[in-house]
Amino acid sequence: MKKLLLIFLFISGFGFGQITEYAIKLNNLSSAEQAKEVADDIMNGFSSPRKFAEQYVNYEKYIVFKYYDTAIPNEEIEKDMKLTYCKLCDEVKFMRFFRGADKDLGIQGNETYSLKYVSGKYLDLFPWWEKHFAKGIGKEDLLDKESNKRYIEDRQKRINIRFVKNGDDWEIRNIH
Repeated sequence: MKKLLLIFLFISGFGFGQITEYAIKLNNLSSAEQAKEVADDIMNGFSSPRKFAEQYVNYEKYIVFKYYDTAIPNEEIEKDMKLTYCKLCDEVKFMRFFRGADKDLGIQGNETYSLKYVSGKYLDLFPWWEKHFAKGIGKEDLLDKESNKRYIEDRQKRINIRFVKNGDDWEIRNIH
């Protein structure tokens, strides 16, 4: 019986270790290309296919990847992209910072990206969350307000990623 308990604890710890490892990766992406790969991975879970439209830098602090439903005609996408805030797009936002920078010493640091925010319908964001943070959990089970599978937190490793409801939408928010 003790062996079974030890095996269970080892498997549980290994699973949480993989979750923590991926969360750490999301806070330490070394290029805009790696950030786009994460954004593409999130968009691949949407119920209707999305196409990448553009990336832009927002306030020198964020890099944002913009996607549109492939069913939207190009003319409508072009009109929407001219607006100050797109109404038809989905955006994945990453914080851009320079790890190890010290202005006083003239050290530039290494450009680093951290997943910051994405919002959408629950059923669109669920596949990515389940894939990386709640393997095998049912869609209904994750909706349970008591589910601790919607929060990935490790204060020592500076991890705090949440899958939460905000109004009618859901969002994945990294509070790192």
